[in-house]
Amino acid sequence: MKKNKMMRIAAILLIVTLLSTCAISGTFAKYITKGEGSGNARVAAWGIEISMEDNLFATQYETDDADYEGEYSVVSANGDELVAPGTKKDDAITATISGTPEVATRLYLKLDVESDAFLEAGDYLDYTTGLIDDDEFTLTDDYYPVKFNIAFQGTIANHRNMSFKLSDIAGFAGLDVSEDGVSLTELTDWLEANEGYYPVIGNTNAFGLGIDEQGRIYVDVPAGKTIDGTFTLSWAWAFEQEPMDDPMDNSSMYDKADTYLGMTQPNIDFTFAAAAVQID
Repeated sequence: MKKNKMMRIAAILLIVTLLSTCAISGTFAKYITKGEGSGNARVAAWGIEISMEDNLFATQYETDDADYEGEYSVVSANGDELVAPGTKKDDAITATISGTPEVATRLYLKLDVESDAFLEAGDYLDYTTGLIDDDEFTLTDDYYPVKFNIAFQGTIANHRNMSFKLSDIAGFAGLDVSEDGVSLTELTDWLEANEGYYPVIGNTNAFGLGIDEQGRIYVDVPAGKTIDGTFTLSWAWAFEQEPMDDPMDNSSMYDKADTYLGMTQPNIDFTFAAAAVQID
């Protein structure tokens, strides 16, 4: 009896095992094709830094005359910052731009001029004569004595040891650029009228500056390339536009114009901005 009972139990367990195996086979045995994709990314680095330093004008300027016993040739009487014949600032504004952006980047330089120190062509009172008989002098051309220059020194997009000034790109295009540069008004007028791309000469690598429809100077930095350099804005007002043998000779038209500006005291008011913007 016991043996028969054990046989029946074994038979039942065998049947249960077979049924379980069928159930499992019915659940997991099937056609299957599998595909899988995965990704991991970070946000591309911007990595551009711009620092601006402004040392544009001053309330006093040191003398260049070795025979003059004083320290300064120009001193403000009321604390206003001044410009005058013979004054200058080599690094009036510096914009240092550095970084290796992982996105294509466009660097912009923009000048906005509110007012300039200049005289339009025409007739003016001659203050160099003490206004004897209401003397006048005539300017046949507009007169802009304060000249500005933009320069760059450094690296752009792996173009090493780059050094250029405004005169490197502008002289051939109808802009009258002296050794000291060009007036703010003449420069902004020229930029607004000369949209295009201008090669920079005097460098070992081909390079160019662009001017957009709003008169902004721009430089493109390809993605993954480095920029490390400084744009500078300098200015100068020549002490003599034409040398005179006699310091008391008042026949120079430029001296007459400078003296008139000294009597009327116009303001120079402008902004110089630098920006880096991603290119789509």
